Amino acid sequence: MIQSLSHVLRNEMVAPSYGRIALACGTPFGRSRPGQFVMLGFPGSIEPLLRRPFSIHRLIVEAGQVSGVELLYKTIGPATRRMAALRPGDPVSLMGPLGSAFRVPPDSRRVYLAGGTESMSRMPFRDSRDSIAAISGSRNEVILAVILGAPLPR
Repeated sequence: MIQSLSHVLRNEMVAPSYGRIALACGTPFGRSRPGQFVMLGFPGSIEPLLRRPFSIHRLIVEAGQVSGVELLYKTIGPATRRMAALRPGDPVSLMGPLGSAFRVPPDSRRVYLAGGTESMSRMPFRDSRDSIAAISGSRNEVILAVILGAPLPR
């Protein structure tokens, strides 16, 4: 586990109430595996008092090195509203990677993942698989399409 003072690279809304934030945090997070998460806090502030957990959506790789992580979030309370207001260069505190990773057998050719929007945030770790099927309980098709890189529904 690593505690890191990171900064925002970009922060965008990808659907109503859903955002995607990219954080520069360096190569130590390159050990992250599918199913792991980070705890995010706001340096120099006691509001919110506790860090918030976010699944790692994607590793940011530049020149063959992990330079950051991308997180998906839904704006539902004070902490995620504050997160939605972050701009490039703003500092954040990260602790992670935490949690038990999924173990996907190396010879598997098809992976199934079922769950709601929170589970789908782990989808980009699929890159090394020939085929993946996602079954989502989410009522918001837009966020699932963004996560999977599919065309947005009309």
